[in-house]
Amino acid sequence: MKNHNVRKGVVSFLVAALAMTYSLVILASPGAAVGDLTITGRASSPEASVTVNGEPATSGRTLFSSGVIRTPEGLSAVLNLGKAGKIRLEPSSSFALSVNNDIASGELLAGDLTVLNAASPVAVTTAAGTVMVGAGEAASASTTTPRQQTQTASGGPNWGVWAAIIGAGVFATIIVIHSSGDDETTSPIR
Repeated sequence: MKNHNVRKGVVSFLVAALAMTYSLVILASPGAAVGDLTITGRASSPEASVTVNGEPATSGRTLFSSGVIRTPEGLSAVLNLGKAGKIRLEPSSSFALSVNNDIASGELLAGDLTVLNAASPVAVTTAAGTVMVGAGEAASASTTTPRQQTQTASGGPNWGVWAAIIGAGVFATIIVIHSSGDDETTSPIR
């Protein structure tokens, strides 16, 4: 009888330990995946890398509904958040991301970010307060108002330059054809 009570106690203890372990594992899950990370630029040192929650990350890293993304000098990161939009973190930035029901928000701890696109403005909290940043606008950790992002020249010459180049080519072709020195009229009938 005594042996039976010991077995019963050990089994009860093991069942309770197993139940507590699984409940802690389920509670510790990071949440739903909301997007991925794309890293661009050239790091200032080989040891420098973008981190997500303190862990080094590479392009394609899955992002969950909350986390802290840090970019070192020379590297920027684009957070592809699906329906919540795209956010670019500039070099030397730190952003605590939160995504809830396809709406992105977060705390900009350092540096700058740009909202590339989003269905609704992104609520960005900085040391100076909270600012709503819409698509095409940027925010800095030290300002309270969003600013329009200026277009950089990384896309190449604008359409005006291309129109001038094509127009110059057409003009040069016309001049060459008319100045060939052949004044004889050529007729298909002899």
